[in-house]
Amino acid sequence: MERTEIRRYARQIILPEIGLEGQEKLSNSSVLIVGLGGLGSPVAQYLVAAGVGRIGLCEYDQLEIHNLQRQTLYTTPDVGRSKLEVAIEHLALVNPNIKLEAHGKLEDANAKQTLAGYNLIVDGTDNIKVRYLISDTSVALRTTCVWGGAVRWEGMASVFDHNLSLRDAFPEPPDQPDDCDTLGVHGPLLGVVGSIMASQALKQLLGLETLYGKLWFFDALETKARIIKLKMPETRV
Repeated sequence: MERTEIRRYARQIILPEIGLEGQEKLSNSSVLIVGLGGLGSPVAQYLVAAGVGRIGLCEYDQLEIHNLQRQTLYTTPDVGRSKLEVAIEHLALVNPNIKLEAHGKLEDANAKQTLAGYNLIVDGTDNIKVRYLISDTSVALRTTCVWGGAVRWEGMASVFDHNLSLRDAFPEPPDQPDDCDTLGVHGPLLGVVGSIMASQALKQLLGLETLYGKLWFFDALETKARIIKLKMPETRV
């Protein structure tokens, strides 16, 4: 590792749980972030800053002015532009050493091809159908997935894999899913949940303990957090 890289990551390299060996792990790792909105923005910023070597970015929306209330990756002059293009531009300025890969809309036809080849998937989407598509595809590929969600004042996060998936925690999508467009969302809450997701992603890559087997809940209005254990299903072969 070059001296400039050691200087860049010095404050995390000094952590005994990471060190130079851990930093090398991050540099040789790959993560796909699906969704670059309120959750995906902080996740992408922190993973790029931490030195994850290859990061895929999956997004197809254009930036609208109401996004700026909570999506920290963008600025007012970016309104009307492709989120994906803007994200790549901004993230490359944060850390030019990271390989950034662009992916468009995630659909049934391209999900397996898009998710394959990454060490870890981060689900930062707000679409229920896409969330289950990501989970089911991750199970098929036996790839770990960091997951989170937020609406109004409440957020949650977890880590799933092929033995314990989103569908195990929530077997069926809700008939009327929570929607920030109609219910609203506290902007800083997305930063809190996104930061937890970024932390879980880094710890998963480093081989540290994560929220796997647990659901983390946060109530921003009451400033209270709690964790519940999930019932493990029978091990899948």
